[in-house]
Amino acid sequence: MGDQNTQQIDQGPVNQPTTENSKTNYLIIGLVVFICFVIFGFGGYYLGKQSPISDGLTDDCITEKDSILSIVTNFETLQKNKDSKSVLALFTAPQLQNEISDYQNISGKDANIEPRLYNTVSTNFNTQSYKVIQQPLKSMDNSCIVEVEEQRSNYGGPANPQYLPAQTENFSLTFRKQGDEWKIDRYQSLDPKIKTGKYSGFLMEYAN
Repeated sequence: MGDQNTQQIDQGPVNQPTTENSKTNYLIIGLVVFICFVIFGFGGYYLGKQSPISDGLTDDCITEKDSILSIVTNFETLQKNKDSKSVLALFTAPQLQNEISDYQNISGKDANIEPRLYNTVSTNFNTQSYKVIQQPLKSMDNSCIVEVEEQRSNYGGPANPQYLPAQTENFSLTFRKQGDEWKIDRYQSLDPKIKTGKYSGFLMEYAN
């Protein structure tokens, strides 16, 4: 009996330090996790406040604004000069069937002739001046859009073979980056009566 009592007395105190050590360890681990959370949380917030958040073209539309606007200037200058081949070379390749058809038409490639752009009744116009009315902004499809106001003088046609007084027309130029180069993806009239399309700013066809 004496041995059993001695064994019970010896076993009792041994378990208490183990429990207290475990609690202490959990507290230390919890404290370390909390400190790491605070450090990384505030560190990430600070870095986020200090550095611009890049989500692709959001930054490109802003940081490469000058490159985009230089293409706008080049495009409008070529329009003034009616340099149809150089104008069309600024565009991305047509993808949809209607885009391909319109390109073949205005480029003259469907008949192996000189471009029809600026040489038909519907596309024969003079671009007298322009101004940017909206700086490059990101669109829903991750492209950059610039809006311009043009002073455009349209040809009167066979019944009135002269250029009419210039009218104010608003257009959007949509840009996409291919490799390191910006290209015009769409040139569209902002007039809701005009049909939308890749080359609608040239064709100016009324929607049904």
